[in-house]
Amino acid sequence: MVLPAYGPVLCLKWIDNKGLIFMASKQQKWLDLSAYNAKLTPIRLPSGAQVVMLGGALTNSQIEQLKNDLHYRPIAAARNAPALFTPAHTDPKTHKITGVDFNRYLKLFPKAAVTEQSLDDITALWAGYSETDINQLWLDIKSHRAQRLVNADVEKVGLNRKGEPVYRNGATRFIYSNNDLIVQRSKSSNPRFMQYSTHRQDDMLAAAQGFLHETMEGDYVDEKRIEKLLADMDNPVHPLSKEGMAATKHIVGLIRGLVIQDYNAAYDKADIDVERLRMLSEQFATLPHATRYGKQHGSFNPVVGPDFSYIARRFFEVSDNIKDLTLVNESSIGALSFIPNQYPIHLVGDTSNKLHQLLENQTAALQSTSVDLTRSTPLKGRHVIAVTNGGNLPSESTINGVRVTRRDHLEAMNILSAVGDDTQLLLAVEGDDPLRTGEVLDGSKALHEYIFANYHCHALAEMGGELIGSRTAAATKRIYAITGRRPIATTAPAPLTLEVIDTPEQSYAFATTLAEKAVDHGLTELSKSELQETTSISDLIAAHQSAVRQSSKFQINEFQHRYVPITNLVEPTNGTIPRAMLTAQREVAKKIMRDVGNPDQFFMSEMGLPIEHIEEAFDAEQIDAITQAIWRQKNGKSMTLGDTTGKGKGRVLAALLYWSIKNDQIPVFLTARNGLLTDIWRDVCETKLDNYFRPMFITSEDVKAYGSSDVLFDQKQQAQTVGKHFDAPRFDLAEVRKDCNVVFSTYSQINSLADTYKKRSYVVA
Repeated sequence: MVLPAYGPVLCLKWIDNKGLIFMASKQQKWLDLSAYNAKLTPIRLPSGAQVVMLGGALTNSQIEQLKNDLHYRPIAAARNAPALFTPAHTDPKTHKITGVDFNRYLKLFPKAAVTEQSLDDITALWAGYSETDINQLWLDIKSHRAQRLVNADVEKVGLNRKGEPVYRNGATRFIYSNNDLIVQRSKSSNPRFMQYSTHRQDDMLAAAQGFLHETMEGDYVDEKRIEKLLADMDNPVHPLSKEGMAATKHIVGLIRGLVIQDYNAAYDKADIDVERLRMLSEQFATLPHATRYGKQHGSFNPVVGPDFSYIARRFFEVSDNIKDLTLVNESSIGALSFIPNQYPIHLVGDTSNKLHQLLENQTAALQSTSVDLTRSTPLKGRHVIAVTNGGNLPSESTINGVRVTRRDHLEAMNILSAVGDDTQLLLAVEGDDPLRTGEVLDGSKALHEYIFANYHCHALAEMGGELIGSRTAAATKRIYAITGRRPIATTAPAPLTLEVIDTPEQSYAFATTLAEKAVDHGLTELSKSELQETTSISDLIAAHQSAVRQSSKFQINEFQHRYVPITNLVEPTNGTIPRAMLTAQREVAKKIMRDVGNPDQFFMSEMGLPIEHIEEAFDAEQIDAITQAIWRQKNGKSMTLGDTTGKGKGRVLAALLYWSIKNDQIPVFLTARNGLLTDIWRDVCETKLDNYFRPMFITSEDVKAYGSSDVLFDQKQQAQTVGKHFDAPRFDLAEVRKDCNVVFSTYSQINSLADTYKKRSYVVA
């Protein structure tokens, strides 16, 4: 047998070791993968077992499908392209290739073809391998690792918490990572080899992390997949046992908790548009559920998803001063996906899955208290998100005249009794029938009418379980957005048909309407001094959005609206803004507030000037511009100041020059003409910041007082200072600092023909 193009020594090695399989006929049908720059080759291992090798320019997606569908193993360490082996076509008894079903490959490689090929073509390796690659392939094929991994009894167990694939050969487990074979040495439980104990929280967390890796790689992880893992442990757990169902429920909860942890880290301050909400909602809906546990216990109480969290964010971001947030039951943890994590959080109720521990390092403060909510318990805080637990009650009861037969209704009544009269509450109970979403049926009519009559129901809706991937009643959530208790019960009839939310688009629209209603109702009315002092992001956003909405009702003309400043330090001016920029203005205000907190406190801290100085030197639009510029500078970004003539761009620049000096930098101001150097110095003086400046002017003219012939900075004296430093044999920044802390120049001076490179490099330095 001949291997073309690889040399006689290599050919002899393969022939002598019987590396290639001898075939009786000279022509056979074989798979042609040349359209994919790949090659399928039958080979014989030193043990005599026959396997199929596939090598070439394979994509990661193709490799993963080959692993999953045809049990390919990446044994060889070829440098130029992957080489994979499979025993899928090998008879486990004779260890011979009995036939290759090419149709399975054609599904993965539709442009491939089955053609008549010669023995030399069939047994040739992929032409892209170098001689070094082939020698390495042979060494790998002879290795103990190859014998183990291509064995027909090898089974993939799954992915561990690091995302490493774990394999099993009988009782032995091993990992193939970075071309290294790692074999389990000890028979004791080891999470890295997916040997878990249901009694250890960290093991259950590791299992959840592994399943999450599988989900991200496109594998379908459901309840049966989790049960199979439990059955494969050293001490197998039966899925129908009490321990098995509890462990499945625990892992399912942890998987969702890990996803919520990631969402919170990525999106707690980010803007969420409808496309992003749809993407995250669809991701969340693919996560597994613990249906067996739910059937056994009457309800599973799944964690709410991104859609609910977005509604919660919009409801609370325009609320009254938020000092902390209370979550009721672990199923409400999902609401934290998009909630800003600067709020101290208190979790009460069911905390059995310990999901809050996943978020403790990301939030300002998170405390938990296990409470039996079937009994009346006082709840602290004026802002509460409550997702009640469903399930059966041993007996019915009556609370405040309401007949209660369901656990979620009992918890809801106790929560309503426990909160204060002015508490803002987002309450979710189970729906009545997943096939009749939005309908209030007889079993919950008493509770529904009680809530509507006695509490300010800002909005009502019912979310379908499909949003979290379940069609059970427990996954269907009836939402009450409550802004306080009514002093006198209303006699208006409660609506028995509610708005239905079945898609992320509907969630987004409902949340947007919810926020707009809150602004229109004026939930936040703080004075100017209160807005300067508050640290509540929700207060600041609510006040600004309310002002923008009010202002947007009164456009100046077809193209302009009044500008609504972010600052509350000074009175607003009569500035205008293009109509098309209203939304952008509102969004940038929210971004700044979520990032730095109170913008006025941020501004005053960065400037370090007394309020009397600020009030005298700057108007509201200028303060906004300075705030945004400093914010972007601290985030490593630039800013374009595009105000029209006369709006005070020079004052803004003077303030930014001062801020740079204050932060021990030497700012450089460049402009087109010498006369504009006079203008900027006038702005420095009029803002009363000149006492902080020790300027160096690189100019061909005297710098004079604005509108006067009085010379402020003599050109010759400035030239001497410039020459002292720029013409020195060695540029010494420390010496420059002794003479100046800011540089003013024209472009022409920096770009002049004389010493161009030297001047420019020094200024940049």
